[in-house]
Amino acid sequence: MMKAILFVSSLTCVNAAFPPCEAGRKCPPSGIWGEWATEGNGVCKLECGSCAELFQTRTCLSSEIPECICTGISSRFIPCNMQTCQYPIQKSCCIPYVPMVINGTMICGPVPKTMKEPAVSCCPVGGLWSEYSTGYQRINNRWVRTRRCISESVGCPCIGDPTTGSSNCPCVQPPSAASACPSIPNGRPGTMKNLAIQHESCTATLEMVNHNNFPGSPFCSSLRELNVVYPYVALLIMDEVDGGCTYDYVSECINVNKRQSTEASFTCNTETRNWIYDYTGKEIRSYVQGAYITVYH
Repeated sequence: MMKAILFVSSLTCVNAAFPPCEAGRKCPPSGIWGEWATEGNGVCKLECGSCAELFQTRTCLSSEIPECICTGISSRFIPCNMQTCQYPIQKSCCIPYVPMVINGTMICGPVPKTMKEPAVSCCPVGGLWSEYSTGYQRINNRWVRTRRCISESVGCPCIGDPTTGSSNCPCVQPPSAASACPSIPNGRPGTMKNLAIQHESCTATLEMVNHNNFPGSPFCSSLRELNVVYPYVALLIMDEVDGGCTYDYVSECINVNKRQSTEASFTCNTETRNWIYDYTGKEIRSYVQGAYITVYH
């Protein structure tokens, strides 16, 4: 057996300098196809005469861009070992092929039309970029989303930066949960403090009021049930992405009459850009510190 001889350099269309697409056209008329790939071991069963075939497939590289869907075939059979057979083989070529000279080479042709079609008919001005990734990565002290040049592999380079982002963590300050979660058992929304965001690590802490020496509302309250007095607690109210309104006793209040504070911690989900409350591992939309209320308070 001989390896398939396809005369790619002289018979098939190879990537070359394609003309630019007309102004305003983001996608070539037929989309952008990848290179043809031969299925199986790529060995031609016969040595000459275009008497055997190979099966090839290709992938539409631009299919992820809604306005750049490919048109045309994604699979084909092509003749292999297209050189003419020599004596003592009786036939120079197998039907339907006949001997002919193409680009100075004697072959069994004609070359099928699909072997001459380019992967792209024109190069989009500036190239064709993929969409930016949804998630962020930390690269060179920046939180960035990345994109790739779809058209580069077919000879149409892209112009522009493959990344976008900033030094700031992609998770931003959430809004107050006061309106989303007005009715929490034994609790009511109270004060709203901003997160202290550590941009390098994309983590954050919330300094909660841990005392009652605060204008407007006591934030520490003890629960009394069956004559049992439980410790003073600081209440954090949150609107979870998947669970709705919930709350957590972040810590016990150390001394309700002095200015104390405690911290709740969060980590940014760089894919969804939601903050995760570290204690539960749940993503939140908003939060607010609440006042813990009992019938005795």
